[in-house]
Amino acid sequence: MGWDRKRTINWILDADIHPTKLKAHGEGKEPIPGLYDLAGSAHWRNKADAGLVVYRDYEEQVTFVISKKIRRQPICGRPGSVTVQFIDADRRFEEMPASFKNLGSE
Repeated sequence: MGWDRKRTINWILDADIHPTKLKAHGEGKEPIPGLYDLAGSAHWRNKADAGLVVYRDYEEQVTFVISKKIRRQPICGRPGSVTVQFIDADRRFEEMPASFKNLGSE
């Protein structure tokens, strides 16, 4: 196959970026980080096509997966959150029933 032919390349780049040090609320609990809380925040927030935040609440024993940014809506999804719970016996996460919320809703 020669280099003169058109080629289609499909790829995904997954970057796991940790937030900067967050200040705890009055109750001592850290807030859920946003995309601007990442180290080098503006760069990551502006360049990404999708921004996901995974936040574990150890007191309630639940994990929130929050879609903060989706560039091509609704083709690639929509911003929102879902709550999952870790099932220790199976070593996996399971979505909690009716836990999806659109971003900005209570």
